[in-house]
Amino acid sequence: MCSKQLNETVRPFLQVQADSFEKKQYTVNSLNRSKDANEDLLVAQKLIKTITTGIDAQNKRTQKLLMALKKAATGQAIRSGLNKSKVMDYCNLFGLSTKNKSLEELADNLAEKMLDDITRVNPDVNATLEATVPPERKMVWNNLGICPAGATYEISRLVHDESIGTQRDLNKVMNSIYRIGITFLINSVGCASIAQDCVYGLPQRITAKATPEVLQSNNVSIVLSCEDSNRSKELIVTAQSNEFVQQAKQVGAKGIRVYAVSRSNPSAMEHSEGII
Repeated sequence: MCSKQLNETVRPFLQVQADSFEKKQYTVNSLNRSKDANEDLLVAQKLIKTITTGIDAQNKRTQKLLMALKKAATGQAIRSGLNKSKVMDYCNLFGLSTKNKSLEELADNLAEKMLDDITRVNPDVNATLEATVPPERKMVWNNLGICPAGATYEISRLVHDESIGTQRDLNKVMNSIYRIGITFLINSVGCASIAQDCVYGLPQRITAKATPEVLQSNNVSIVLSCEDSNRSKELIVTAQSNEFVQQAKQVGAKGIRVYAVSRSNPSAMEHSEGII
């Protein structure tokens, strides 16, 4: 067979093989891209679980602070004082009418506004975001489609899409993570800060006092930083029990001494006996 005939016979076969190889290579590349995309999606879904757990815990704390603001406004709290200047400032920021309303009414309305943003289950205007975020930033977030409607709504939506596995678009999943991050900043942390300002006022610098001279090297020292009075009393009783005192003496100590330190709630242990 001459070379011309050989070429005419072999060329179609080689072309078929080449086409098959290109098709297989394209399929392999597609599978690799699909695998990478699935791995990214899996990482994003695991990130969602971590984020939503942390935000849910912060939301519970924020709701307690907002309820403390409501109780302070209605006179139900042990500490019923309100910071008038901060309540007025935030009411003006939220666009709430202050005409012919008492300080307590304004504080209650402000708390209700923020609670609505935290707890709503249907999409609506996020009043806290509208009040606290600069217009140019809101414009960017709106253009990107990542403006959150509310803390509980965004968490529920994110967990629903992740748990039943219907959302396979990585970009949309990442946008949801952006929204949940923004609602954490604005609603979870922002509302908590506002409530604390209104009830307790702004943080103030204080002078810390320490008395290290009371420490004795020949005793077992227990430093107690606990705001639960019942738990504090139980620990003191246990430390002073004969069983533990004898154990301390067996290792060469004279006894056990309990010290209190860093108490943000002094009343919790001020009546406890046996504490220094």
